[in-house]
Amino acid sequence: MSTEKMETVFGKRAIPVISNELNHIHGGLYFTASVTKADLGAAALLYIEMIIPENIEVHLKSFSYYNGDDGHFEFVEAPTLTTGVTPLTAYNKYRRSVKKSGIVLKSNPTGISGGTVLDPMFFKGTNQAPGILITNDTEWILKPSTTYLLRLENNGAGAEQALLKAGWCEEPV
Repeated sequence: MSTEKMETVFGKRAIPVISNELNHIHGGLYFTASVTKADLGAAALLYIEMIIPENIEVHLKSFSYYNGDDGHFEFVEAPTLTTGVTPLTAYNKYRRSVKKSGIVLKSNPTGISGGTVLDPMFFKGTNQAPGILITNDTEWILKPSTTYLLRLENNGAGAEQALLKAGWCEEPV
């Protein structure tokens, strides 16, 4: 290996090592999607529905949520529901990549019941701007042929700005 190629931002003769997550980003296999609502009413819910096909292994790497007041977040596996009709766009984090996500994303499922709540979290909001943004970076490796929900509930007294965001990588099974 020539020294010219090794003189990088990492310094002379350094061999750069990157994390698995960055490797997925550089390989065009890391995606993100979000849904927002400017005025999520008191006791109202915001959802991201993730439908995982049988031929993809999905590693849910992070999810973030925002609410201006008290709230409740849940990550739910295999709920019974009527699939939403509004598709969400999955963005490839390697912007030059032409690879598309293989999962189906929707924002407004209805008739939701059951399922296994994998990661419930309650949080106390500030009831004033800018509110609270929480990011959880605990990785979940999701089952193929399964539907998942990210669910945010506004437990505050009034309407609040709200955000749900997911980050994941995909590998063929």
